[in-house]
This record gives sequence, structure tokens and C-alpha cells, in this order.
Amino acid sequence: MKVVVDLNLCQGYGECTRIAYGLFKLGQDLELAWEAHPDEGRQADVEAAAAVCPTQAISISYDE
Repeated sequence: MKVVVDLNLCQGYGECTRIAYGLFKLGQDLELAWEAHPDEGRQADVEAAAAVCPTQAISISYDE
């Protein structure tokens, strides 16, 4: 699984940080940092974070 965030869309609302704690983090300047290749056990958290993002800035690709 690979997580990509379009920083041109991200507005720093931080919903993803609440849903997938530890995988997404907002810095002091509201710039988002994230784990690009999270553990597969966190897939549901990542999917929930992507679904709740108000700007739909988070996308997920699944490795085969």
C-alpha cells in the first residue's frame, strides 16, 4: 500500500491525523507529513482518513 497526499489540495484541516493517528502529522506550519508505506495492518485507518479528508487530498494505491 502506498499513500500519496496532494499538498496542493491539502488545507491542513487535520481530520486524517485524528482518524489515522501516527500515520499523518501536522507540523507547526500546518504542513502535513505522512507515512508513505504504512503497515498493512493500518489499511482500514488509512482508508478512513482518505474518506474523511474534506479536500480529497489523500489517495491510496495497492501493491499487487
